[in-house]
Amino acid sequence: MIRALAEGDLEQLIAVRQISYPGSPSFDDKAARERARARLPHTTGHFLGDKLTSAAVLFPFEMFLAGERTRVGGLASVLSAPETRRRGFVRDLIGALLEQLQREGTGWMLEYPFDPRFYARMGFATVPTGYEVTFPAERLFSGPAPDAERFAGDPKAVLEPLYHAWAEGYSLTLRRDNAVHKTWSRILEGDTFCYVMEDAYAVLELTEDASGQTLTVHDYAFTTPAGRERLWRFVGSFYGQANRVSLHLPGDDPLGWSLQNVHTNKLPVLQGRIADLQAALGPLTSPVAHALTLGVRDPLCGWNDGTFLVTLTPGGSTVRPAAQ
Repeated sequence: MIRALAEGDLEQLIAVRQISYPGSPSFDDKAARERARARLPHTTGHFLGDKLTSAAVLFPFEMFLAGERTRVGGLASVLSAPETRRRGFVRDLIGALLEQLQREGTGWMLEYPFDPRFYARMGFATVPTGYEVTFPAERLFSGPAPDAERFAGDPKAVLEPLYHAWAEGYSLTLRRDNAVHKTWSRILEGDTFCYVMEDAYAVLELTEDASGQTLTVHDYAFTTPAGRERLWRFVGSFYGQANRVSLHLPGDDPLGWSLQNVHTNKLPVLQGRIADLQAALGPLTSPVAHALTLGVRDPLCGWNDGTFLVTLTPGGSTVRPAAQ
């Protein structure tokens, strides 16, 4: 049986999570219980009788696809009791969640896998998300810092518009929404500090070890080429204090091309798959009207099986079964 978890399932959920995620808090950790309780509306489990065999969280997010906002299911915290593994229960659970997305008209599911091969067998494909680089701070130094102001206000009023204007240029980039996940508070918590410039911002953290200071750029955005230039000039102004800069670059940022010979860190793999073909392709556009025939075979999501006529226009796309 697959159903939404309720308050009475918390003990089992925490117990299975302890095995699935080493280091997870125990039953007695009140903060952990509250986090699990807060996610119950988004948590679904597979049961054998009253026994929880597996569970997963499905967050309702929005993402940018070809510049348009579209709904996406964010799969997270997938766990499985060791005594019931290798019986297909997680596959059944994920299939039920994909069906839920299809009923809701949500086209996509995204997840960060523990093993990409496991999810690839269920139709998930890896999505390139850029790379992290760590390089000498002097590589960004270009003179005096631009005008910037330290920020401590409401991110929805100042940071969010800048972020969304930047993020809409990258498909599958999540729209930040504190109603579902405390994204902004997580980014701005701890020892980070944020500076806002004209058309740009950066969230930074300084750490120190025996070899000197590292400036980590946890988050940034810019809306114009001039804003991009101000952003990197501001980060470069820390040269003389910080020895190194560490940041995440999308694959198309020209800065990455100039840093090809520096240390690159591997990023967590992002995977995605289509939950509903029509909803997934709907936001796609073409400057010239065009039609194509698409054949799909989807063993996990049978509703996507078939041959479809896809029509692309400047205003969006339509998907309908091809005439037999």
